[in-house]
Amino acid sequence: MASDDKPLVVITGAAGNIGRSLTAALCHRYSIVGIDLKGGGTDFPVIEADFTSDDSMAAAMEKLPRFILLTLLGAGIWTGLLAMAGYWLGAEYRQVARYLGPTSTIILGSAFVYYIYRVVTFRRR
Repeated sequence: MASDDKPLVVITGAAGNIGRSLTAALCHRYSIVGIDLKGGGTDFPVIEADFTSDDSMAAAMEKLPRFILLTLLGAGIWTGLLAMAGYWLGAEYRQVARYLGPTSTIILGSAFVYYIYRVVTFRRR
């Protein structure tokens, strides 16, 4: 699908307005492959697939073996690093919790205050 050495980006909903705008912004640095219900009228390849159908998505994913391989590799590395970090930090849980407890409370509290602010200042158009 991607004929050059640019990294591959898969955009879902690629034939829609947001997908086309995203493609226009990324096409200079990345090879674009879209996934959408219908793929007509784009300047990039679009794999037609229905996200509500397992068979349709399986067929679409068969067309992206390199993308899937790299995704699995990246997810495997990330999961392994997180597992090792959990193993190493497990013995020091109390020390880690001493810092993460207040930090997570501040982050969640800030998000809650921002949400309340947005609800109070919301205006219908």
